[in-house]
Amino acid sequence: MSESHRIGALETGGTKMRVAVFGDDLTILVEDRFPTETPDTTMPRIVQFFESHGPIERIGVGAFGPVTLTGPDRGLIGTTPKLDWVGTNLVS
Repeated sequence: MSESHRIGALETGGTKMRVAVFGDDLTILVEDRFPTETPDTTMPRIVQFFESHGPIERIGVGAFGPVTLTGPDRGLIGTTPKLDWVGTNLVS
């Protein structure tokens, strides 16, 4: 895998988000952390991070609630203690 096929990582935490981009040898090329706020304020920051360090081939996600994997609800966060995030789409 070349660096042009970078891999992203996203951890949605209760108090902070962690994002990273890995290179071809799976070392971290760049990473960031920022507070978990509402989806309206946090999602644009996540998108901006990956867009500015791309192209990203795929992104692995560790979420604070289940994420629907298939069907019309693909990418939506389900039941979670972070009530503002229920129904937030992590894919589109």
